[in-house]
Amino acid sequence: MRNASCEQAEAVLLIDDMAFRRAGMTLFLAPWAESEGLMIVPAGLDFASTEITQRVRLILLINSTLIEAGVAMDLIDGLKQAFPGTPIAVLTDTENADTVRMACSLGVHGYIPTNLEPSVALKALSFVLAGGQCFPPRPPLDEQAEHDRPATAGEFNNDWRLTLRQQEILEGLQQGHPNKVIARNLNITEATVKLHVRHIMRKLGVNNRTQVALTTFARAESA
Repeated sequence: MRNASCEQAEAVLLIDDMAFRRAGMTLFLAPWAESEGLMIVPAGLDFASTEITQRVRLILLINSTLIEAGVAMDLIDGLKQAFPGTPIAVLTDTENADTVRMACSLGVHGYIPTNLEPSVALKALSFVLAGGQCFPPRPPLDEQAEHDRPATAGEFNNDWRLTLRQQEILEGLQQGHPNKVIARNLNITEATVKLHVRHIMRKLGVNNRTQVALTTFARAESA
């Protein structure tokens, strides 16, 4: 129910079918929401019983199993009707390429994996809140030999024509890792990482690592 003191506040509508997890995510996201001038309004799948309307600035779905189970289509359609024009993001443990594509097809504005560093995930939420689109850069690689092959037109989120090695380095940047850690994880030299980072920034037209991490979440409108 609305609290009179919160009547004028804008909100993030947080939807999760699990009450315990919903309560935990509400507590975790509260400081971020406050910094954005928002309040968190938790709801189950029966969000219509929660009396909120134009106050909603962002809708956050927890758990992509809703998408995998085929529940999300009706849910997202209902949310779009109830809150037209409000961006929708998914926060999930699952980084399955097919599920990400399905989320895209349903019209969500962000798909944010929980394996990201919390600070980066919160920046991604702010990016969606501001009108951006955030998606993982690509599914995980299985074959070492593919690292330096240029991405092809059929590959996921290849809008900037990065090599697969550069996409791996992007993932490290998105997780907030310094060059030294990225180099160690990929078994390459720190100088090589620095070179790739410069090339990535040039391709994306940005000036620093933070912009790289946020920009590469964005999914181009033409994708």
